Amino acid sequence: MRTFSKLFIVWLMLLSTFLSACEEDDGYTPPFTCQVNGEEWRPASRLGQLGMFTYLTDDFLSILGSNDNSGIGLAINDSTGIEANKFYAFTNEPIYYGTYYKRENGARCDYDFPNIISGKMLITRLDDEFISGTFEFTSYNSDCGDTIKVTEGRFHINEITK
Repeated sequence: MRTFSKLFIVWLMLLSTFLSACEEDDGYTPPFTCQVNGEEWRPASRLGQLGMFTYLTDDFLSILGSNDNSGIGLAINDSTGIEANKFYAFTNEPIYYGTYYKRENGARCDYDFPNIISGKMLITRLDDEFISGTFEFTSYNSDCGDTIKVTEGRFHINEITK
């Protein structure tokens, strides 16, 4: 019995060490994150995928992320071409926009381009294999009775579908 107790204590110590090592900041930066009404938001992994999709052509960019209860989408449709170091102001037209949805109590609330109050995106790097930038937007949904503020948004994505 003493041997079992000792092994159990050693096992607990090893488990504790492993778990605390997992909690350390290893410098990992998620490829897509923001604050939604002051709370951190990230896409969630599902079935080995990140919960994200990015599509890019010469004149169209779409970044979509989702988790179990919500999702964020960013889109730019620019006939002059998608460019780095250019601000794209989100408007109430489906040309440049951000969108957010959430599910609560079985209902879905969408905050999208017809109800954008303000917002913008800045692409800071754009090449064949990598895109990064920042974004923010505010939108409302009168049916859901609230306004959402998406702030401190950033993306650093190297998995792009073309």
